[in-house]
Amino acid sequence: GEGPAGVARNLHGWITVNVAGAHIVEKNAKQADDGAQKEHEDTLRYDYSDKLWELVRVMRDQKATLMVLADTHVGTEEAAAMAALLQLEGIAMRYTAATVDAETGAMNAGTMIWWDPRELELRVDVEQREGRQERRERVEEVEAGRILRVELTVVREQRELVVYGVYMPIRQRKREAEASWRYLHERLEREESGRIAVGGDMNAETEEWLRRRGRAQRDWTRSDVWMHYVMDSHDMRAMANSAL
Repeated sequence: GEGPAGVARNLHGWITVNVAGAHIVEKNAKQADDGAQKEHEDTLRYDYSDKLWELVRVMRDQKATLMVLADTHVGTEEAAAMAALLQLEGIAMRYTAATVDAETGAMNAGTMIWWDPRELELRVDVEQREGRQERRERVEEVEAGRILRVELTVVREQRELVVYGVYMPIRQRKREAEASWRYLHERLEREESGRIAVGGDMNAETEEWLRRRGRAQRDWTRSDVWMHYVMDSHDMRAMANSAL
């Protein structure tokens, strides 16, 4: 579904939602504090849009530990400012920015992964270089705007968790969809054994959903076929229940 009303949640308190655009808004001059320190500039200059704040509320109300947002339409600069705002609400976030249409200039796709840092910790490598420490977050943009990979640690269990946030092309864009599913499959093949989750908007349907609607296998789209191939190849199963 689109927007917070179309949220689908799995059994572990994880949420996925196609937001069809979710943005911050710029405060007016009276709201902003021109004398603020530079490091707080983003949080004082910007505020939540109604849709974005509703997503924060949904995550809190559902006591979710993790949420994947697909089709955000959010560019790099806006995403960085959004991350600063979310941090004040106790939500960590990483993203792959939306891509820009060369002809229209419109923002397309974009994926984010939000999580509760009390429950999940981002895995970071620390290296010593030339007498100083360098931190490298285990975050990977598998495909720009489409597939984001984040390595986390489940705090209570001290167990590793790899999360892929995805926004797959619509099924009518067959060539793009084929490429994105191939990127995902090939990246999953490189994973070592462990706990792996893929969430977002697949723009494909599960076998159960298709069967309930009387669709024979010959009527499946290439995206449907690819999703089941990926699930079968990597021993995955569908976890989402009905929309809230």
